[in-house]
Amino acid sequence: MEKNVSDTDSFIEEVSEEVRRDRLFKIFKKYAWVAVLIVVLLVGGAAFNEYNKLSNQKRAASLGDELYKIIQLDVNDQMPELESVNPKLQNGKAIVNFMQVNSLLKAGKVSEAIKILDDISSNSGYDNTYREMADFKSIILSSSDVSEKLLRLESYSEPGSAFRTIALEEISLIQIKLGDFEKAIDTLTITLQEPGLSQNQAKRISELLRTLDGAKGTDAKE
Repeated sequence: MEKNVSDTDSFIEEVSEEVRRDRLFKIFKKYAWVAVLIVVLLVGGAAFNEYNKLSNQKRAASLGDELYKIIQLDVNDQMPELESVNPKLQNGKAIVNFMQVNSLLKAGKVSEAIKILDDISSNSGYDNTYREMADFKSIILSSSDVSEKLLRLESYSEPGSAFRTIALEEISLIQIKLGDFEKAIDTLTITLQEPGLSQNQAKRISELLRTLDGAKGTDAKE
C-alpha cells in the first residue's frame, strides 16, 4: 500500500513538472519577442554608446587638426578662419571661442575679447569649467572700477576654487595699487602657503614679497 502511495506521489510530481514545463514553453512562445527585444536593446544600446564615443573622438581629433592649422597662421588671418569653424559639440564651440579671444588679445583688441568671454560665461550650454574660466579671464582683463574688480575676484579666492591662487595674486596687486601694503603682504603670504602653487607663481610672489618688505623697511627708516 505504501509503495502504491509512493508511486502515485511520484507520478503526480512528474505530471506537475510536465505541466510546468508546458506552461513555461507556451509563455516563452507567447513572450519570446520581449526577451529578444531586451537583448537587442541592450546590445544595440552598447553599440550606440561605442559608436557615439568613437564619433565624438573623431570629431575632437578633426577639430584639433583644424585648429592646429589655424594657429600656425598670422594673427590677422586667424579670426576669419576661426569664424568659419563650426564644431558639432558645444564644448568644441567653447574652445573655438577661447581661441578667438586669444587671437583678439594678440591683435590688441581687448574690448572685443572681453565681449566673447562674457558671451561664453553667460552660455548655459557650456560646461561650468569653461564658463568660470571665461568669467575669471574677463575680470582680469576688465578696466572696471578697482573696488568692483576686487569684489568679483574675492568670489574666486575662496578655498576649493580652481582659480584661488591666481585670484589671490591678482587681489594682492590691487591692494598694492590702492597703497594697502600690509594687506597685500598678508594676501601674498597666504598665497605662498597654498599647496597647488606653481613654481613660477611661487617665485613671482616671493620676489614681490621681498620688494614690499624692502619698501616697508625704507618707509620705517624715513
